[in-house]
Formats: sequence, C-alpha cells, structure tokens
Amino acid sequence: MDLLRRASPQPGYARLFRDVMRDAWRMRRPEADHAHQALGRRVADLEGKRTRLVDVYLEGVVSDDAHRQKRAEVEAEIAEARWHLHDAESA
Repeated sequence: MDLLRRASPQPGYARLFRDVMRDAWRMRRPEADHAHQALGRRVADLEGKRTRLVDVYLEGVVSDDAHRQKRAEVEAEIAEARWHLHDAESA
C-alpha cells in the first residue's frame, strides 16, 4: 500500500498535465481545421469533376468506354477523399 501511495502523482502534477495537454490541443486545432477544410474542398472538387464528366458523356464528346474508365477513377478518388475526411472528423 505504501508503494501505491508513493507511485501516485501529486495533485499539482495532474493539473500541470491537464494544462499542458490543453495547450497542445489548442496549438494543433487550427492545423486540423485547415486540413478538414482542404479535404472538404477536395471532395467537392471531385464531385464537380464527376458531374462534368457525365455532362461531356451525355453531349457525346467522350466514348462510353472512356467515360466508364474515367468515372471509375474519379469515384475511387472521391471514396479515398471521403475516407480521409471521415478519418479527420474522427480524430
């Protein structure tokens, strides 16, 4: 029991630890917000790209095979960007 008491942190250390962690979080928060916004813009840009791809396909500018291939690439990019966005929101 004596060992347990000696190994327990002093009350001041717990407060210090909390303050240090809060300061670290505040310093990193703007970086996380910026990354989250950038990922959101990336998803929106890719969705716009997908829409433009459908438009040129419907206008007959690209072939069916080219449309399918490019659409699959864009869909994969959207899925990856959304995964990163979700991961950033979870952090």
